[in-house]
Amino acid sequence: LSSELLYTGLTKNAVFCGFYDGRGYTIKVNVNTSLNASVFGTLSDGALIVNAGLLGSITSTSSAYGFAHKVNSGAKVVNCFSNVSVSAPSASGLASNIKGKVNNFYFGGSISGEGAPIGDVSQAESLDNCYYISSCGASQSAEGITSGTEIEAKTTLHELLESAREDAASVSGLELDALLKWRQSGIFNLPEIYIPTPTVTEVIVTPATASVKRGETLKFTAKAIGEYKSELIYKKLWLFL
Repeated sequence: LSSELLYTGLTKNAVFCGFYDGRGYTIKVNVNTSLNASVFGTLSDGALIVNAGLLGSITSTSSAYGFAHKVNSGAKVVNCFSNVSVSAPSASGLASNIKGKVNNFYFGGSISGEGAPIGDVSQAESLDNCYYISSCGASQSAEGITSGTEIEAKTTLHELLESAREDAASVSGLELDALLKWRQSGIFNLPEIYIPTPTVTEVIVTPATASVKRGETLKFTAKAIGEYKSELIYKKLWLFL
């Protein structure tokens, strides 16, 4: 994703089996329907969603889920959050049923209806570092799931999520730099994922000499930190004397 996205939702019959990287941008949801509604539909074997943030509301006279309808075996949700308000006879903050892997996720929205902050996790392949706000309208007790107060969510939760990124990267199969950092949002005072502003820490000129000959190449190597994916940046400057 390369910009903010306004989304109208998917039904449970939609299947997602690819790779989605939210890159710190949010999906803004505004759904009012009679259908079974979620954002990503059913995540099938091989699906991987990382760095995704959801805001808004989903209202349905059938069922509503703040992230996906189902997370099937072999699917992964890593380093994501949902601040969606869901309202339906059957409603959950993440999904109705989770059989895959969820790591470093938090639900900061609200639930109106029968359901759980995360979802049915009785058959989950793995579930770690999942959090929800205790005042969301539902409760859940399971290994890997922790509830906290709204005050905790607005002060210390981002630190817990940030400290668990390395473990989340291992689950996702991606490098640590591919998982975005967490900070406390200045707008909602809730945790959010973001791309830090790059900072150049060192510049090396090769060759390290005061003079060059006609047609020679100078290579400038700038090392930066705080990038989406840290790497060396090379720039060649051709001098014609």
